[in-house]
Amino acid sequence: MRLWTFQSVEAVKILDKTGVLHAPWARYSNQSGWKKAYQWMHGQLTERGISAPETAPIWAWHSCGKAGQAPRLSDARNLLSDLELEAGIQTVELECPDELVLLSNYGPWNEVLDLFLDHGDEAVVTPQLTEAVFSVSPSHLDEFESIQAVLPFLEKAWVKDIRPLPLQPGVLDYDRNKPV
Repeated sequence: MRLWTFQSVEAVKILDKTGVLHAPWARYSNQSGWKKAYQWMHGQLTERGISAPETAPIWAWHSCGKAGQAPRLSDARNLLSDLELEAGIQTVELECPDELVLLSNYGPWNEVLDLFLDHGDEAVVTPQLTEAVFSVSPSHLDEFESIQAVLPFLEKAWVKDIRPLPLQPGVLDYDRNKPV
């Protein structure tokens, strides 16, 4: 499956050196609603039969704006801080095994995230919301504005291209059909 992920320059160096990238839980505070939401998503990986190490999920994009469209600078600006962007972000294009990917609908995922940010350990994700998060299938991709993906890890062998994320609009809007 073709995906794109935003990674720091340091993460790309680790991937290049070790051949595998994991997201350590240590980067998130134990009291953080973010960590609790990511732990929920990690649980969803394992519930759906995807073998996941005890690390945070690797976040990626399947579709931004339309089916199969790569993310743009505007997508990165919505997700990352100015400090992260200024330190250098790489867009990693990858082709990974379908069986390691959990796709989800970005809008309902944000509702789950808000629950954990607002309520921490007391957050309750209803079965209906869980269904909305994961109601993504290849035959319905055009119905969703943004389809995100989580992976248990990222392997260097899956990488098709690495591009620096420019800090000005228009530069990242590359042609997906152009050979890498």
